[in-house]
Amino acid sequence: MATLIRRNGGRPTVATSMQEVAIGKNPAALLFVDALRAGEIDTTVFLTGVGADCLAEAVAKVCPLAEFVSLLTRCTVVVRGPKPNAVLRKWGLPVDGCAAEPNTWVEVVAELDRLDAVSEKTVAVQEYGVANSEFYAAIDERRGKVVGVPVYRWELPDDTGPLENAVG
Repeated sequence: MATLIRRNGGRPTVATSMQEVAIGKNPAALLFVDALRAGEIDTTVFLTGVGADCLAEAVAKVCPLAEFVSLLTRCTVVVRGPKPNAVLRKWGLPVDGCAAEPNTWVEVVAELDRLDAVSEKTVAVQEYGVANSEFYAAIDERRGKVVGVPVYRWELPDDTGPLENAVG
């Protein structure tokens, strides 16, 4: 963004406003693995690449990556955009659908509709920051059951000085 501002003659003020913090002990992630093992998840949606990696790390002690990938191949896998797609490709996990640009929840829903991956199905969603209530409502409207899997939350940066100076 700073480069774009400079390219157009502006002087950007750059300051970190948040950081991603992985959820330490993550019972939701472990329950997700249990549900995958039990065959209870029909569709899994990965919203972010960082979140996909955080999820794999959160379950690694009880479900090594090779097993995790094997379990995920049993369900329809949809990604929000290129970053989670790259992570899953690195894992060797085939992706059934990728949301079109601009990669918002609206395009994710359209891709889920195209794949018939929601109606009367259980849809696990790798969350980031906070759950997207509009996205979840759209799944609910299509008679899908959402299983949210939070993997990280947002916090202020450790050093808020640059941010405080920027908003001055």
